[in-house]
Amino acid sequence: MHDEIWNFYEGSPLKIIEFDGQKPEEKVIGSENGDYFTVVKGGIFQAAESMCEYSLVGCSVAPGFDFNDFSFLSDDKNLVKKFNNHSGNYNYLL
Repeated sequence: MHDEIWNFYEGSPLKIIEFDGQKPEEKVIGSENGDYFTVVKGGIFQAAESMCEYSLVGCSVAPGFDFNDFSFLSDDKNLVKKFNNHSGNYNYLL
Protein backbone atom coordinates (compact mmCIF):
# COMPACT_ATOMS: atom_id res chain seq x y z
CA MET A 1 0.00 0.00 0.00
CA HIS A 2 1.39 3.33 -1.06
CA ASP A 3 0.71 6.99 -0.31
CA GLU A 4 -0.87 9.05 -3.10
CA ILE A 5 -0.25 12.76 -3.61
CA TRP A 6 -3.11 14.59 -5.32
CA ASN A 7 -2.16 17.88 -7.04
CA PHE A 8 -4.68 20.48 -8.21
CA TYR A 9 -3.83 22.35 -11.43
CA GLU A 10 -6.93 24.24 -12.58
CA GLY A 11 -10.70 24.29 -12.78
CA SER A 12 -13.21 23.70 -10.02
CA PRO A 13 -12.19 22.50 -6.57
CA LEU A 14 -11.90 18.74 -6.13
CA LYS A 15 -13.52 16.93 -3.22
CA ILE A 16 -11.56 13.90 -2.03
CA ILE A 17 -13.36 11.45 0.24
CA GLU A 18 -11.19 9.19 2.37
CA PHE A 19 -12.53 6.11 4.15
CA ASP A 20 -10.49 4.25 6.74
CA GLY A 21 -13.10 1.56 7.38
CA GLN A 22 -14.67 3.51 10.24
CA LYS A 23 -15.90 6.85 8.91
CA PRO A 24 -15.53 8.92 5.74
CA GLU A 25 -13.70 12.24 5.77
CA GLU A 26 -13.68 14.95 3.10
CA LYS A 27 -10.86 17.18 1.90
CA VAL A 28 -11.13 19.88 -0.76
CA ILE A 29 -8.21 21.01 -2.92
CA GLY A 30 -8.33 23.92 -5.32
CA SER A 31 -7.59 27.57 -5.91
CA GLU A 32 -10.63 28.71 -3.94
CA ASN A 33 -9.16 27.62 -0.61
CA GLY A 34 -5.44 27.75 -1.52
CA ASP A 35 -4.84 24.05 -0.86
CA TYR A 36 -3.23 22.77 -4.04
CA PHE A 37 -2.33 19.27 -2.86
CA THR A 38 -3.17 16.60 -0.32
CA VAL A 39 -1.75 13.21 0.62
CA VAL A 40 -3.91 10.11 0.98
CA LYS A 41 -2.07 7.56 3.10
CA GLY A 42 -1.66 4.00 1.84
CA GLY A 43 -4.42 1.62 2.93
CA ILE A 44 -7.15 4.31 2.87
CA PHE A 45 -10.02 3.93 0.41
CA GLN A 46 -10.66 7.08 -1.61
CA ALA A 47 -13.02 8.68 -4.08
CA ALA A 48 -12.83 12.04 -5.83
CA GLU A 49 -15.47 14.35 -7.28
CA SER A 50 -15.22 17.65 -9.13
CA MET A 51 -17.29 20.27 -7.35
CA CYS A 52 -18.45 21.91 -10.59
CA GLU A 53 -17.71 21.76 -14.32
CA TYR A 54 -14.25 20.16 -14.29
CA SER A 55 -11.09 19.73 -12.21
CA LEU A 56 -7.66 19.16 -13.69
CA VAL A 57 -5.63 17.18 -11.16
CA GLY A 58 -2.73 14.76 -11.05
CA CYS A 59 -1.98 11.89 -8.74
CA SER A 60 1.51 10.67 -7.89
CA VAL A 61 2.14 7.39 -6.11
CA ALA A 62 5.27 6.61 -4.13
CA PRO A 63 7.22 4.39 -4.28
CA GLY A 64 5.18 3.27 -7.31
CA PHE A 65 1.76 1.99 -8.31
CA ASP A 66 1.28 -1.79 -8.25
CA PHE A 67 -2.03 -3.40 -9.18
CA ASN A 68 -1.32 -6.08 -6.55
CA ASP A 69 -1.91 -3.40 -3.90
CA PHE A 70 -5.09 -2.06 -5.55
CA SER A 71 -8.65 -2.92 -4.52
CA PHE A 72 -12.11 -1.46 -4.66
CA LEU A 73 -14.08 -0.91 -1.48
CA SER A 74 -16.69 -3.32 -2.84
CA ASP A 75 -13.99 -6.04 -2.79
CA ASP A 76 -13.97 -5.94 1.03
CA LYS A 77 -17.10 -7.97 1.82
CA ASN A 78 -16.89 -7.26 5.58
CA LEU A 79 -16.93 -3.48 5.05
CA VAL A 80 -19.72 -3.73 2.48
CA LYS A 81 -21.81 -5.73 4.93
CA LYS A 82 -21.04 -3.30 7.77
CA PHE A 83 -21.93 -0.15 5.80
CA ASN A 84 -24.47 -1.44 3.27
CA ASN A 85 -27.37 0.19 5.12
CA HIS A 86 -25.46 3.38 5.92
CA SER A 87 -27.81 6.33 5.50
CA GLY A 88 -25.07 8.91 4.87
CA ASN A 89 -24.12 10.52 1.60
CA TYR A 90 -21.31 8.04 0.97
CA ASN A 91 -23.20 4.98 -0.28
CA TYR A 92 -21.48 5.42 -3.65
CA LEU A 93 -18.23 4.40 -1.97
CA LEU A 94 -19.73 0.95 -1.55
